Amino acid sequence: MNTNRLKVGAVFILLCVLLIIGYDIFKNLKNNKILYHDLLLQLSLRNDPVRKADGTSFIGEAFIDFCLPDLSNQQWCLGDVRSLLKVIIVFSLDDCHLCLQEYSLWRKIDEIYQKKDIAVIGISHHTEKEDLISFAAERNLHFPILIDTEDSIRNKMTFRTSPLRILLDEDNKILEVAVPDANLQRQRQVLDNLDYQLNLIPKTRH
Repeated sequence: MNTNRLKVGAVFILLCVLLIIGYDIFKNLKNNKILYHDLLLQLSLRNDPVRKADGTSFIGEAFIDFCLPDLSNQQWCLGDVRSLLKVIIVFSLDDCHLCLQEYSLWRKIDEIYQKKDIAVIGISHHTEKEDLISFAAERNLHFPILIDTEDSIRNKMTFRTSPLRILLDEDNKILEVAVPDANLQRQRQVLDNLDYQLNLIPKTRH
């Protein structure tokens, strides 16, 4: 009789231990699942230029009214640029070579659209002016390239990467944020989208 009681007691204790261990394992799995989803979220945010670090979107936010010098030391302020749309390119010559192959698209936008329709403005946080002058001359770029030696635009706007191509409306609110792409088909889509955005604007404002 005592032996049976001891066996029952031992089994009960063993079941309790297993339940405790199982609960701890369940908690760890649940916590790891939460951590896993948090990690996936952070990775997706990092790869999404539209999103800020806190997950909110840049779309609809006003771009800061900067004043920066161009390659000839002329001062440019965003508030002084009058156009229906603006394409702001934030870049550095230190950015990846593949991304900088999009310069032909930047030039094409500048050539196709009148300045009053779409103004193209480059903002570089590369600090060597002579390098930028050579870059623009070799690629026949005639839109203003401004020098942001303090990288103030990216810091104030909390952009986490570059290069970036940013589309602004007439009130300098962000319509799109994109990572430049050397793919010619996707560059064609960028031009088609610019046409689409211009068509949304009342003809009286053209």
